[in-house]
Amino acid sequence: KPENILLDEGHNIKLSDFGMIRSAQRKTTLTAVGGTPNYMPPEGFDTDLDKLTVKAAIWALGRILGQIHGGRPAFEGKGILQISRKVVDKKEIPDIPVSLPPHIKSAIKSCFAYKASDRPTAKQVNRARPLL
Repeated sequence: KPENILLDEGHNIKLSDFGMIRSAQRKTTLTAVGGTPNYMPPEGFDTDLDKLTVKAAIWALGRILGQIHGGRPAFEGKGILQISRKVVDKKEIPDIPVSLPPHIKSAIKSCFAYKASDRPTAKQVNRARPLL
């Protein structure tokens, strides 16, 4: 989620909150899933939180970049069940603003690979600079 994205002095993206998701989520009302629904990857809707890796943060990064450029969160106003159906069952990805340069659209889209292992690293996403 946006609160976990940081920028350093050189405007390099830094992801925070690694390792916190499993322990933190067990203490919230979303104990059966791993994260904030609007930013969760497909594996985040699984009750086996051990499936979550840092690649979940890459999915969230794609959502956030899309939100920055598009002006609103993906699936805004939808409940967890609606989002789960879209992401898990229909394999939908959030809209990516068409007005973006191709290299930024490609970088954002790569964050939404259905399989976590197919998602890029944060360093690879950051190579598409300028992202903002």
